[in-house]
Amino acid sequence: MCKIAEVDSPVTSELLELSLPGEWATHRLGESLARLLRPGDVVLLHGDLGAGKSSLARAILRTLGNNSLLEVPSPTFALVQPYANGMFRFPVLHADLYRLQDAREVDELGLMAGLDQGALLVEWPERAAAMFPDTAIHIFLDLEGDGRRATLSSRHAGTAQRLRRLIALRKFIDETDFANARRTFLQGDASPRAYERLIMPDGTTAVLLDADANPDIRPTPERVAYMAATHLVPNEDVGPVLAINAEFERRGFSVPRVYRADLGLGAILMEDLGAGRVVDDAGPIPDRYAVAVDTLAEVHGQIWPEMARTDDGVHHTLPLYDRTALSTEASIMVDKFLPIAAGRPVDPAIGEAFRAALEPALEILCRAPATWTMMDFHSPNLVWLADRTATRRIGLLDLQDARRGAEAYDLVSLLQDARVSVEEALERELLARYLTLRRADRSHFDEAGFLAAYAAASAQRNSRLLGLFVRLSLQDGKHQYLRHIPRISGYLERAFRHPAVADIKAWYDRNAPESLRGDLAVGKTAG
Repeated sequence: MCKIAEVDSPVTSELLELSLPGEWATHRLGESLARLLRPGDVVLLHGDLGAGKSSLARAILRTLGNNSLLEVPSPTFALVQPYANGMFRFPVLHADLYRLQDAREVDELGLMAGLDQGALLVEWPERAAAMFPDTAIHIFLDLEGDGRRATLSSRHAGTAQRLRRLIALRKFIDETDFANARRTFLQGDASPRAYERLIMPDGTTAVLLDADANPDIRPTPERVAYMAATHLVPNEDVGPVLAINAEFERRGFSVPRVYRADLGLGAILMEDLGAGRVVDDAGPIPDRYAVAVDTLAEVHGQIWPEMARTDDGVHHTLPLYDRTALSTEASIMVDKFLPIAAGRPVDPAIGEAFRAALEPALEILCRAPATWTMMDFHSPNLVWLADRTATRRIGLLDLQDARRGAEAYDLVSLLQDARVSVEEALERELLARYLTLRRADRSHFDEAGFLAAYAAASAQRNSRLLGLFVRLSLQDGKHQYLRHIPRISGYLERAFRHPAVADIKAWYDRNAPESLRGDLAVGKTAG
């Protein structure tokens, strides 16, 4: 049970109250708080002895560490206990100030020193109240019958907004069959969207999509302009997810079934397709990639509408992947990647020359037969479903950015996978498999035109990825994306062998040769 209580408080006039009828409810609140937290957060746990501060801290830490059996000793005597092993999403300090004799001793503990990289949980924060920022999350715990009452608040408007979303998502889950589920993190994508796996005591699972995981952070004007030019819908809009998934499901493809959705909240509870992968530690699993190729050929053999819709009326018009979108995407290579790789600002004339050199490739893509392009038809978004047959063995995820574009685009996404190295011999074998399927499906299939579009899509997509991955490192601190740059650079070299992209190859040879692209180090952007 939760409510907003209009009462006075030394922290804020708005308090969010939760009834915690048992220890399980305290653990569930801890899971919700762990999902909320990000580096820089401070959580202050208030309450008398026995009120449940340590229980709540333990639930938060076990969720952040993705380990329900994690040993979480009380820091009462040590005062501070750090958590920073490889399982944790970011470092966390757990402090207990009960034995603190003098507030000035806090400085010696170094609690605030690592907040740029991690979070801080503090029990008995009253011992040093003046040192904590206004952005801190305050949680007041009181005994109530056989359980507890938790009151959440913050002086900071943005933090309070995040707390309100925490409560709203908790209510959303409580109104489903997964109210008693344990919440665990799933790897997110490159957007602000977040995913969780919900696990019931009997092992039944579902996936929660939180499309607005950081409601206090809105896109920058630069990002808004980019999204408009490339026809991307706002991240918090789940309508496209519902409509596009419904269309694929009607046509017999494997997409997650939707259990419950709230368009206003930006949340979907959906089927968990599992953890079957199309790659292993050695790279692509050829037989599974072959079925993914078959799936694309089946998609491309159908006629798709401009508008996707659900049976209950949610609809979404897929935008055209037009020249403006294609050019704007690829140009972030010049805007973001090239200045870092070259170590100096880029002359605007070089950017104009890039767009001019790319134009013949874009013309090929705009003239090519159009289909629904899923944008990122690659290993992280493909689930292997061994218990199904034919192309239904490939589960499709993350389809909300689908657009109407060239057939070759998604095949490039798969056969030049940004996250996993696809050896050239396997790429050629799978490309030949696709061409054979399309020739059998369409009597007048233009194989030469398709191969030109494949090279053009490779030049455009891999240019975009070079810029995108540097932007993710610079703006979002996601430096892990930089390790993919040498692979992407190699894919570009493959594309450059086709005469259809001779102009953009010549531009790269002059301004960003392979030697320059290949040695981009994490340190160049992480600093």
